[in-house]
Amino acid sequence: MLRTRFALPLLVLSVGCRKSVGDAEPGTVPSVGTVASAATAATAAGTAREKAPPPALGVLYAQVNGKCIVPPTDTQSPVPPEPARPGATNACEKDAECTKGKNPRCRSVYIGHGMSHKECTADACEKDADCATGTRCFCGGAHDGRNACIAFNCRSNADCEKGYVCGLAGMSGGHLHPPAGSFCRTSRDTCVDDGDCGTGNTPGAPSKVCDYVAASNRFECVATHYPPPG
Repeated sequence: MLRTRFALPLLVLSVGCRKSVGDAEPGTVPSVGTVASAATAATAAGTAREKAPPPALGVLYAQVNGKCIVPPTDTQSPVPPEPARPGATNACEKDAECTKGKNPRCRSVYIGHGMSHKECTADACEKDADCATGTRCFCGGAHDGRNACIAFNCRSNADCEKGYVCGLAGMSGGHLHPPAGSFCRTSRDTCVDDGDCGTGNTPGAPSKVCDYVAASNRFECVATHYPPPG
């Protein structure tokens, strides 16, 4: 999904963990500015138009020498703390309290409706080899910075038709989870971003977002029950 309404850092494309973000040379840690460049997409009729890059889903983790790494600027809470849920009890207060899974740590996790609480999180992978066949490791892909295994048919814009980008998809259930995958935008898409899908603010009606639909192998407007942004 190419969401444009979240106040989060921007990310144009999701690249594989075999290279650093933005196709930088191995051993270098790219800046957010390197990754967040403008992209050219197209409408269903094939008319190209400039669009803002889609948002990153959490802290930007670099991918160096085939592994996800934490940037030198990372802190104990890479995702800015959000208002605590009234009456919520945090599951942890510091990383030392978390012991299960890969790279366990205590993070502020968004739980919806502008609220969050702290809980132990862990990575699903550190490299592509940790993931099942047909998926790859997306570094820092979840809202709280966890690495996640996702489906894909592209790793970078170079894998896509000339003039089209490799975009994140599968977020129609809300932005509380990692993206479901990274897929090439094509001339067959019926939308470029959420703005093409209407406001979705009709009382009682679900919001609509521009997301990848596997059955048709393209990006289309799909319903989501995530509340429309205020």
